[in-house]
This record gives sequence, C-alpha cells and structure tokens, in this order.
Amino acid sequence: MEGILSAWGRILTGYTPALSIEITRECPLHCPGCYAYGDDHLGGDLTLREVRDFKGQEREVASTVEDLQSAAADDDASEICRTLLAKSLLDRIGGAGAGCQKAVGVALDATDTNELKVESVTVNGTNATARVKSGTGDSATTRTVQLTREGSNWKIATL
Repeated sequence: MEGILSAWGRILTGYTPALSIEITRECPLHCPGCYAYGDDHLGGDLTLREVRDFKGQEREVASTVEDLQSAAADDDASEICRTLLAKSLLDRIGGAGAGCQKAVGVALDATDTNELKVESVTVNGTNATARVKSGTGDSATTRTVQLTREGSNWKIATL
C-alpha cells in the first residue's frame, strides 16, 4: 500500500509516469470468476484458445472449408458440386452434374461427422493447403486439403 501512496504522491506533484502496454493473445491474469477461457464461452464447440486469426487469402481459404462444412451439414451435394469443388476434381468425379452429386451424396452418407476445424492454412500463389481436423475426441483426424484459386474463388482440389 505504501508503494501506491508514494506513487500517487509523485504523480500529484507533477511527475509523469511511464505507461507500458503489452498486447498478447491471452490475458495473463487468472481472475476469480473469469469465464473468457472457459469451455462454454464461445458456445461449447470452440474455446477462445482455439480461435485462429486467418487474414486475407488465408481467411478466404478457411471460409471455403467452412462452406464445405455448412453444405455437408445441410446434406447439399448440389451446392458442394456447384460452388466448392475445383474443375480438376469435378473432372475426376464425372463433371458438375448428376455424377458429381451422386458421388458427393455417397461420400456425405458415409461420413460420420460434419465437424471441420481449419487448423492452419498455407497459400502459395494460386494454390493453398489447409490442415483440417474432422471429428472430435478419440475419433478426430487431421487431413490436408488442397485448394486452388479459380477466378476470384478458392475451390477444393483434393479431399
């Protein structure tokens, strides 16, 4: 307490204190009752420590993977074929029509989870690699997804 009083005394007599601000990703304090880093703070599916700050093209790549998750959760093979798959992948599975929708539908039926989490993204020109975790708990697996830029959009080239 004495240190605080002497500091205020110096400030009141005209001394200008120095201020140091440290910017970190995580608060270094462990305040009682703080909930920010609790498991349910962001709704239970994701914790604050798991949030990734993708920016620019990395964010666009991550958004494409998130769009795949959303379309898969909606069981929307048509959306996946129409907007998310690269031409090179479409050519391998029979084009963007009924062949693609059938192949994607079979893949969606065989999938036991639609939970995807982009862990990292690397962009190299018009190609990108995303490390994507699927599933939760003991059944979680991490895979590499290749994407390619077609026009202004990132498209999934390999799954």
